[in-house]
Amino acid sequence: MRHAAILITALLGTWAFAAGEPGATVTRSAEDAGARVTVTGRETIRTGEPLAVDFTVERPAGSSVIVPALKSALDPWEVRDTHALPSDPANPGRTTERITLVTFESGELKVPSLTFRIRAADGTERELKSPELPVTVQSLLADGFDPSRIRDVKGAVEIPLGARWPWIAGGVAM
Repeated sequence: MRHAAILITALLGTWAFAAGEPGATVTRSAEDAGARVTVTGRETIRTGEPLAVDFTVERPAGSSVIVPALKSALDPWEVRDTHALPSDPANPGRTTERITLVTFESGELKVPSLTFRIRAADGTERELKSPELPVTVQSLLADGFDPSRIRDVKGAVEIPLGARWPWIAGGVAM
């Protein structure tokens, strides 16, 4: 019974750590000539934790949006996944692209701005830049961590021949 209680406590502690604080959501918007781009993502994450960022473009009827081609990295972020979210039939002028980012840096970071192109029905294009999204990335290291206390690896240890002969004899016997 005691082992079961310890196991349950350990599992709940691991789950609570993995789940982390949900964090508040941050939303930033920019508008230009009837089109609007909104960026939404979590305000706080931990290093190495995926961050889903939604870029929603609302455009005038009859126009289309060209989503920028993303590189594998948006410094200091690494792009893990990108895909369009299903469109809402009630809102045909809205397009949402979800990008999953990861970073191993900590501190006050920003998801960089992306440039979307809006193509009007007459073929003219204009650019719409998304605002940057501030994100606090918390380190997983303990508060008292001091990198100056890290010691170098020691050299190889010599094993006396007397301790090697059983291994040699066993290898020869095989």
